[in-house]
Amino acid sequence: PGSAPTWTPDLTYATRTGTDGKTFELKLNLAQPADLKPGERRPCIIAIHGGGWTAGKREDLDALVKLLAEQGWAAATVSYRFAPTPGTADPKTARFPAQLTDCAEAVQFLRANADKYGLDPARIGAVGFSAGAHLAMMLAVTGPEDQPASSPASGRIRAAVSFMGPTDLNAKDIPVVSKGIVSNLIGADPLIDGKSIEERGKTASPLTHVTPDDAPILMFFGTKDPLVPHTQAYPMLDAMTAAGVPGRAEIVAGAGHGFGGEEIQRTLAATTAFFTEHLKAKQP
Repeated sequence: PGSAPTWTPDLTYATRTGTDGKTFELKLNLAQPADLKPGERRPCIIAIHGGGWTAGKREDLDALVKLLAEQGWAAATVSYRFAPTPGTADPKTARFPAQLTDCAEAVQFLRANADKYGLDPARIGAVGFSAGAHLAMMLAVTGPEDQPASSPASGRIRAAVSFMGPTDLNAKDIPVVSKGIVSNLIGADPLIDGKSIEERGKTASPLTHVTPDDAPILMFFGTKDPLVPHTQAYPMLDAMTAAGVPGRAEIVAGAGHGFGGEEIQRTLAATTAFFTEHLKAKQP
């Protein structure tokens, strides 16, 4: 590892208005390589935390983004609006696509401030875990055409890595516990804005949005994951194959919802290798 990175926590990247009419800020924590020189541009990796779209915090990935900065990347861990849960009335919550809109705006913020923070705006990738992995993949496969008119257009990234991220929210083998988690994200009502649960699940699934211009995706799954079945890999790989999108899936025998020990070291090494491969060149 290199020297301790330059650490800038609590950067406000967006302001939102809650259902109570009060505004609140969305923030990110940024790590920059210690050896970043004035005028230099480094590729940037956004890290998106998990927590079923209703929990977790950006600080959960502080250690990861600092590690990435020690390896020469700029890296930011981002907060995003949570989905509402039954029986609670948090004015800061919102259903999908709020979470994607927020992450896209974090990308846009970093792109807009590339000069200030020494980032290459053409070389931004995302890594996520669980719900955050779902959002990282959504950044890879969605563009302005997939998002509401109110959301930022330039959230598109150049590569994504997903740890245990769901690809198809309507899959038949999603466990009952996970169906409840998904319904927080997209709403449990049979109809919302004229759309059925299945239609909303489709819109919120990375699988639905795969097209030939998408960013490469690396996915990790465990065969004993009680929340996200490893079978989520197959339709996504089929869609990527049909569209000519590069990437791969690694399925780890006996692993649950999260890796530990040597497996996390190995998969993180594979993650940085994947980013090195796909973020090294600038697009013309």
